[in-house]
Amino acid sequence: MNPIEPSTAVPAQETSKREIVFLMTPQHTGTHFCRMLLETHPRISPCLAAGNFPVHKEEQSAMNFLSGRCTLQEWKDAFSRRLGQIGAQKFDEAEGFFNEFSIRIEPKPDPTHFLFHDHIHPPYVHRGFRMDTGNFERIKIVTAVRDPLLSVISALRRTPKGVEKSALILRGILFASRLTNVFHFCTDLWKDSPEKALGVFSYLGLDTPSAAREYLKKYPVINHTQSTAPLAGFLTKLSRQPMSLMQAGSENVPEPHNELYPALDESVLKELRDARELLVKKKKIHPVIRPWADVLRRNTEFEAFYRKLGYRDLVWFK
Repeated sequence: MNPIEPSTAVPAQETSKREIVFLMTPQHTGTHFCRMLLETHPRISPCLAAGNFPVHKEEQSAMNFLSGRCTLQEWKDAFSRRLGQIGAQKFDEAEGFFNEFSIRIEPKPDPTHFLFHDHIHPPYVHRGFRMDTGNFERIKIVTAVRDPLLSVISALRRTPKGVEKSALILRGILFASRLTNVFHFCTDLWKDSPEKALGVFSYLGLDTPSAAREYLKKYPVINHTQSTAPLAGFLTKLSRQPMSLMQAGSENVPEPHNELYPALDESVLKELRDARELLVKKKKIHPVIRPWADVLRRNTEFEAFYRKLGYRDLVWFK
């Protein structure tokens, strides 16, 4: 029998008992790492992202619910229907990932927690988006947090739209900082306190599976940007890599409908690589990212949020 039964969705009276876990993250913060940690638990479903829903209305179920335009039951039913269609495939993909680290995950025949992911993209941070509906408190929310300068460097290296994406990352961080019923998973702090990181399962009302401890112990890549320039060459190289590296992104890759954006010059990419090296190894700010550090310093919400989470020595702190 398949670990996820693909033929039927969970009946409505049963979905009402399920808990929604919304992995709601700014880009380039370690989403994949956090998602796979959650997927080690047998009571947590394979992760379905907004893009996994073919019907636009269902794709927007999370946003519609949070802003008060649909019920929680409608969101759960939409998730259940899609899980019934592609859950087995998603489980197989996750199982293949964990097999590379010799980590066994248990089958998920009857998950009690539906894991959904969406990045914090423009509609969420738009001034008109309502956060006062009370619906945020009716679900479980997990965010991924990382030194924002590292996220900005990743965004600037990945696509010619890096400046726009970086600004959106910072807006997303401020959005996440204002949530109350939330677990902030610090993807660059967990090594200092693995038990604190594993507290995400306690937040969800679950025990900590042994597979989660193994996962942290074996420490897969959290977020990696390849220095390979041509997309074709990058994809060929990536196809030979284990699935654990599939979250890696290539530098300077044009996105759909962005063909009018000029490609980044190699000299700029080199500066960004140097900026990351300087930040990680020497805790210094390279001139190419100094304007972003200044943005972080000007808005005191950033430092207050990161200090609250346990960050003590970020170079952009005042």
